[in-house]
Formats: sequence, structure tokens, C-alpha cells
Amino acid sequence: MLKVSVKGSQDGSWGLTQSHLKKADYHAAIDTWLKRHKERTILCFVQFKDVSLDQLPKVYLASPQEVASA
Repeated sequence: MLKVSVKGSQDGSWGLTQSHLKKADYHAAIDTWLKRHKERTILCFVQFKDVSLDQLPKVYLASPQEVASA
């Protein structure tokens, strides 16, 4: 079984590490964010930017490790 974490965006940004950011240390914020996710977690990103009401949003799947390394 996998845990699925769904994140939606209307403006193209995800804001995954904002709550972990201290003194503009982005690498530490990413490391802290990554540690919060278990090995069997998958992230589902749903992008609503530039999508009209009669269209389906774009959906992306990634592991936390893939997101942290991007």
C-alpha cells in the first residue's frame, strides 16, 4: 500500500518547503521536507494554472526523492 500526498496549485507554484525554510537555507529546508516523507509515499501534483473549467487539470506523480532532487 502507498500513501498518496496530493498537492494542488492554481498559480504554478507548490510551496513544499516554505514552512521549513530558515535563514534562506534552501538545501536544509529540502532535506527537512524529505525526511518527513516515508519510503512508500508518492506525491500527486495537480496543476490548475491555465486550465479552463471544461478541462481536466494536469497531474504529475513523483516520489519525494525525485522531487527533492529536481
